[in-house]
Amino acid sequence: MMLTAEESKKRYQTYLGADAGAAFYEIVGEVLLLHAKWGDYLALFDKESRVDLLNEAAPEIFARLQYTLLDDVMLHVARLADPPKSMGKTNLSIKGVVGLLPDHKHSDSLKPLIADFDGKVAAARDWRNRRIAHIDYDLAVGKPATPLAPTSRASVKEAIEAGAGILNAISIHYTTSNLGYDFDQGPATDLIYVLDEGIRAAQRRKEKWAAGKEVPPDELPARDL
Repeated sequence: MMLTAEESKKRYQTYLGADAGAAFYEIVGEVLLLHAKWGDYLALFDKESRVDLLNEAAPEIFARLQYTLLDDVMLHVARLADPPKSMGKTNLSIKGVVGLLPDHKHSDSLKPLIADFDGKVAAARDWRNRRIAHIDYDLAVGKPATPLAPTSRASVKEAIEAGAGILNAISIHYTTSNLGYDFDQGPATDLIYVLDEGIRAAQRRKEKWAAGKEVPPDELPARDL
């Protein structure tokens, strides 16, 4: 039976306590959203034929979308790895949630997973600090500076999965259930096929006009939206 959002939150609070349960519910939602964003990115930009289609449809727009999506994913990963507090403010982060857990022995057992996550998120943190949230002056103007940490789609995926692994370990310990995460590419893939259909329909219209043939009303250009 599928639980409502409120029922899921109360379930976590039953197992983990009021504060830890509420925080855990929210951080799981953040990781689910991160998986959705990364799924969108992969669906749109991880296959050459799809990139070719996007470039045919609207190259400048989709180029900006590619960089915006990647920046947002890197920023999201870095936020999840934040310390429990910074600048006097409490953060919702994986480390912060671990610090709220009632079983301190289990919290200690998570330290190797957290260290692994920290290592895998280092590049995202560097990009957040020196290119996304702030613009490093020396890097921007070409002065001598430490290059941005190298990153790749594989390393981003590893960082996302490392963070999700910590939350899954918590869920198994307290609720005996696995958390299901998926890089769902369905919605963005739907967009790809709609674009492909539109481009091919436009090509068919051009061919009919060029041949002097009548274009049926249902094949006319899109209405003013």
